[in-house]
Amino acid sequence: MELSQINDAESLREWLESLPQTTDRERRAANRVAREIAHRVAMRVLPSVWLLALFPNSSPFTVDALPILRRNLTAGVATVRPSAETTFAAMMAGLDERYSGALDLESFGTEARKAGMAAEHAAIDAAKAGHNSDFKITAKFAASTAESGEVGITGGGISANRERISDENVLRAYWEMIRSDCGAFVRGENLDSRPLWEPGNPLATSHADPLHGILPPTEGDRFWLNWYENAVFGRLQDWGLLTKIALIGREDWHKGVEHINAMISDIRLTHIVQTRPLGEDSIDIGTDGFWHRTGRSSIDRDILRDAVEAVSDEIERTREYFFGPKSNMYSALAADLELLEERIARYPDRPLRLHDTFLRTAAHISRDIESGELPDDAITGDLSSVLQTSALDLRNACPSVNEVVTARIGARFAEADEAARQDLIYISDAAASLSDEDLASEFHEDAQIATDVTLSEAAKVPALYRLTTRLSVMIARGGRDIVDALVLVDGVSGGIAVVGGLIYWLLRLII
Repeated sequence: MELSQINDAESLREWLESLPQTTDRERRAANRVAREIAHRVAMRVLPSVWLLALFPNSSPFTVDALPILRRNLTAGVATVRPSAETTFAAMMAGLDERYSGALDLESFGTEARKAGMAAEHAAIDAAKAGHNSDFKITAKFAASTAESGEVGITGGGISANRERISDENVLRAYWEMIRSDCGAFVRGENLDSRPLWEPGNPLATSHADPLHGILPPTEGDRFWLNWYENAVFGRLQDWGLLTKIALIGREDWHKGVEHINAMISDIRLTHIVQTRPLGEDSIDIGTDGFWHRTGRSSIDRDILRDAVEAVSDEIERTREYFFGPKSNMYSALAADLELLEERIARYPDRPLRLHDTFLRTAAHISRDIESGELPDDAITGDLSSVLQTSALDLRNACPSVNEVVTARIGARFAEADEAARQDLIYISDAAASLSDEDLASEFHEDAQIATDVTLSEAAKVPALYRLTTRLSVMIARGGRDIVDALVLVDGVSGGIAVVGGLIYWLLRLII
């Protein structure tokens, strides 16, 4: 059966059932794509019900989106991280009688109510598809999800843009995305890394970011918004974290959104502490009651010495040109060379810090060449090349450096406003007051870099990663101590007077 023939629920089921199923591997692949398509359809129409829950001044009735959020999340986890536990979680989410008809939508218009109920049914069927090992049943639920999705897409009108598209064109664009998913599977692509809406699809504008500016800025809801936006844009999800959330017990889900969001915040904080490596920047509390840097590098000392000497030699060679006839051409390098020498003297046995300093300086040189402050010649080229090569040598020679650098690549941080920057300084001051002198100076330095509005977001990542991870460790081990320290530094603001508020504040920075 050709992909072009997929244009309704029945043809989708027929296409799925036509997939090769001779070997165990083929059967597992067919079952997985059926689950994935069901999940992605449910995610596409999720805003139809989520917006109802967030609609301002809707009526005396409250629309509870949590059951649908749970079903969509667990369906995704059971598909990407299948196990006895995750498939059971998806089954419970799909079959939970307490959630049946959880949405009281009588106060809304007919079209909005129809779209909301369709989104709910799509989430239920996707959750059922997510836990089923019988392919024919999975294919049936995938088709049923797609059928509900048709109603969710055409009903309600997610945005003003949607009103200018006929139902016929909406359905054509909707099935175009499902065919695109099927085609990606045939080509061997991972569907969970594909955006829900491709650029150019008529529904991309109205559906790709429908919750932007509408979701209330409550701390608990930030997790759900980030999770959904990651799916919409095909960003890498932290499936380890999502698995822990999917496995939250049924009784807890029944206690409501505030209880669940508080649990998710605690899970996220613990997950950061457990999964984010710090390497030589690791910290622990000593017998003296103060926090100390306890991480040590295992790098081969000869490699470390060679890398540092290569940079030091190039610094000396570059400085020779400061006294020649063209010395003014290289004046922009003076501050960078001083920083390099200061960091080499300060961190003689810390390859991660040197790695970051070398790359940061190389980036400065590239920036100054582009702006015309430095010439693009052999002198600047050689210095930049030595810095990058030495940084790479340090990373390749030290597993802990490589581990931290790799983890940072996947880390994303929210852009802080003025209030958040001030809070970051206050909380770093509080953490510094609980630390020894060396660690305290590093807290102050990282906070200064992280709040520097003149630096690019990429330039701030090493400092933000180190700062937020260290703060996570300290809060997990003794959040009350930081709250008390905040009082002493006069930094209590924005609801950070309790440990829970401190956790919410920290997680706000981490996407």
